[in-house]
Amino acid sequence: ASAKAGRGEGMKVPLLDPSVKTEKSRGEIKSPRREESDSSIKKMARRLSSGFESLFQAEKAQMIGSMVWGRDLLVELMEAKSVAKVEELGGLSAVAKGLGSNLKRGLTGSDEPMRKERYGMNKIKRRAPPSYWDFFAEAMQDSTVVILLAAAAISITLGVIVCAGDLGQTCPRKPIWQGPIDLGPVSESDVKCLDWLDGAAIIAACLLIGVITASNESSKEKQFRVLQDKQQDSAVTVRRNGIEVRIQSVDVMVGDVVLLDLGSKVPADGLLVHGNDLKVDESSLTGEADSVSKTIEHDPFVLSGCTVVEGDCSMLVTAVGEDSVWGKIMVELDDERDETPLQGKLTTLAE
Repeated sequence: ASAKAGRGEGMKVPLLDPSVKTEKSRGEIKSPRREESDSSIKKMARRLSSGFESLFQAEKAQMIGSMVWGRDLLVELMEAKSVAKVEELGGLSAVAKGLGSNLKRGLTGSDEPMRKERYGMNKIKRRAPPSYWDFFAEAMQDSTVVILLAAAAISITLGVIVCAGDLGQTCPRKPIWQGPIDLGPVSESDVKCLDWLDGAAIIAACLLIGVITASNESSKEKQFRVLQDKQQDSAVTVRRNGIEVRIQSVDVMVGDVVLLDLGSKVPADGLLVHGNDLKVDESSLTGEADSVSKTIEHDPFVLSGCTVVEGDCSMLVTAVGEDSVWGKIMVELDDERDETPLQGKLTTLAE
């Protein structure tokens, strides 16, 4: 009995000890059926994910495939303004079909992101506007101003030398920057010590010119930006899914069928689909004051930036944003600032 008791005391039963956690209690032992079930679920999830991805890619390829015409081809078409080139592409209906559009119903799909990625947005990217100090620095770099500043510097230098040098004259006992000059008899040395004022006056005049020029240029730049923003924020009527809707001009896309009437601003470049005695003002592009008649047979090219002055029409958009004629002009104006005729004459005179 004592032996059995000794053996009993030496034995330990971990299952009866609550402080001991078994592998099963920690959840580390899994049944084979559960492992097979988890593996099957993961495989099914991967197959579904792969299937959805393939379906998405196929749908995307189908949408892009409906947009046959490339961006460069459309830009060349509008630059050439050739009716024969339109016929080479199969005519207006073929052009619309190649853009994934319909002349009667307009855009009918939900491919807006891909369409904007392929053909761009109807928005002109502009660099940051110059600051006031940029205009001031530009004004001070004018050739005439530079020559005047150089002459002023020479005048001030000579005035100081004549005043301080021993050229047979004596300077006043009390320089003017240390207090008022004695109002007694004015000597020749007193007059010579004021020669630097001529140069200082020239510098002050140049600075005043810079301030006025910078203020004018800054004001014109702000007005120019406001006009551009108003033009991009104007509302237009388009036909989508056979329904006429009003959208902002920045939302116009290639393939849209835009409806224009008297006084409408053309939001993008396009081809005339239908017109009733249509005439547009192209003076903003060509400088010609006379309005231009547009017909499908002779001149179906409707350009952005123009204004409808007579009749109404519907047009198929072929170029937007910086690809349009107006967009290219705005980009060039934003990159290069041509000097005015007066500035050109002053520069020539200074040189």
